[in-house]
Amino acid sequence: MIRMPGMDKAVDNLPKTCRDFRGTTLVEGAGHWVQQEAPEEVNAALLSFLKGL
Repeated sequence: MIRMPGMDKAVDNLPKTCRDFRGTTLVEGAGHWVQQEAPEEVNAALLSFLKGL
């Protein structure tokens, strides 16, 4: 759930506006400081992204 007004629509439009879009990762329950609030999930997402390069 994205609480900032209009951001859910902006995220939905990313594949249309980013040439090399590779997906979105949202961490449930985390806010602006996601890397501090959920470091394991962030590290897993980063490693997955890097493996896909």
